[in-house]
Amino acid sequence: MKGYIYTAGSFVTVNRSICGQKGSWIDNDPHFWTGPPTWGICRNDLRANVDPDDMIFFVLPLNGRHPQCMFAYLTIERVITHHVAYHDPLLRSKRMGNKHPNGNIIVTAAGD
Repeated sequence: MKGYIYTAGSFVTVNRSICGQKGSWIDNDPHFWTGPPTWGICRNDLRANVDPDDMIFFVLPLNGRHPQCMFAYLTIERVITHHVAYHDPLLRSKRMGNKHPNGNIIVTAAGD
């Protein structure tokens, strides 16, 4: 088992809300706002090196509204491709289509 610390640079708060609701945007990667939690869409370098049971600890950036601190962690269950993620029925809510993003699986304008 390995552990990683990831500074979630786009997060500025730990106030939980659905992405983009009421002007309090919370980033979508890592994405905790619908289950199951997911992470790693833009970090191919880390995704290539992690294994199941490794842990990722998420830290707020220095410019956040809260003191820089660990705000979440995940234990990796599996590492999958975007293609596999798109077709996984458990991850359907994570698709980012032509909508206000509330997930982290990238799709085309046609929803593919």
